[in-house]
Amino acid sequence: MTAARYEDAFERAILRHISPGDCVWDIGANVGHYTRQFAQAVGNQGKVVAFEPSPRTVDTLIAATRDLPTVSVQAVGLADKAGEMSFYLDPTGSSTLDSLRATEGATETKVQIRRGDDFLEQSPPNIIKIDVEGFEKEVIDGIKRTLSAASLRAVFVEVHFRTLEQRGMAQAPADIAATLRHAGFAVKWTDASHIAAVRK
Repeated sequence: MTAARYEDAFERAILRHISPGDCVWDIGANVGHYTRQFAQAVGNQGKVVAFEPSPRTVDTLIAATRDLPTVSVQAVGLADKAGEMSFYLDPTGSSTLDSLRATEGATETKVQIRRGDDFLEQSPPNIIKIDVEGFEKEVIDGIKRTLSAASLRAVFVEVHFRTLEQRGMAQAPADIAATLRHAGFAVKWTDASHIAAVRK
């Protein structure tokens, strides 16, 4: 199965679990591919909170969702702490390759990071999607309280094995799955790199 087909299957799995009126967290929203679909799925009474730290990408994301009143864009990265973190802008100008991980020739800047739990009271999620290019463990560690919220029905995570290994975190995928199970989710790998965790 190709990477594109993996993504399609992951996308369908998420959309199957979204109901009108839901609040969806799109963590690592990038330019809004998922965000717009989530907004359509939740309808006028729902809400989508799109988290994106890239200073270049967030402008595109805001422009792409300006016509969607149910979308709230948060120009922050989610992690296991609050503060600032180095962020690297791809030298080719491709915002989709911007990353929290240093790459050759990239320009370093600083971005704000927050714990996802900081947003729980104002926007309690029913569904969470995480695609953060190898920083999944930090995001999960920053939403421990959110994972215990009864309103949260499902969590979908793209796991970037290679980046995690390069960061010396080869155990992270197993740790993520264990954390989700401990929080009361049935964890299924929909393919080699995507987790669908649904509340039991």
